[in-house]
Amino acid sequence: MDASPRTLTVGLSGSQVQLFDLRNRSNPWQSRGSGLRYQMSCIRNFPSGEGFALSSIDGRVSIEYNDLSEEVQQKKFAFKCHRVPDHDEGVDKVYPVTGLRFHKQYNTLFTAGGDGHVCVWNWEKRKRMKQFPKVPGTDGISQLDINNTGSLMAVGTTDDGFMRLPDTNSSFVPRQSQVFLRRLDEIDCKPKPK
Repeated sequence: MDASPRTLTVGLSGSQVQLFDLRNRSNPWQSRGSGLRYQMSCIRNFPSGEGFALSSIDGRVSIEYNDLSEEVQQKKFAFKCHRVPDHDEGVDKVYPVTGLRFHKQYNTLFTAGGDGHVCVWNWEKRKRMKQFPKVPGTDGISQLDINNTGSLMAVGTTDDGFMRLPDTNSSFVPRQSQVFLRRLDEIDCKPKPK
């Protein structure tokens, strides 16, 4: 879920999304399906409040708009991200998109994934601008945030490997959770001029 000054956007099971007007919270003013087939992992409102981005466990991000007019709905789209080609198998290894953040000053979209990378997108032009190096010593990113001035990015990692173990009496020792901070410069966030 995410809130902008006027709208609370909530992702629900069954790929459903509800939007609430924060001035009248009794009932959602909009309920609809998402543009994604698989389980949602994160949802973020546009800085303008005109729509939202949502991500899924199958390495996709959907850009959605609140205005339900046909003209505006034709602008929505989804794109693939956080995928690594597996040349031996001839397919992409797909990682979940685990974090979404908009840079408030430049309106670029940051995505974090189970592949350990953070990517920056000029979502309006549908182009990836940058992929930061993989976070060292991790199997994936669990949290992503950007401070209010847009000058600092925080990335959190954790080891959820214990959830995949068939035997809970195993001697498995999880990795230590970590937080990494990175200074963001204009070149990291600002879309390139035409």
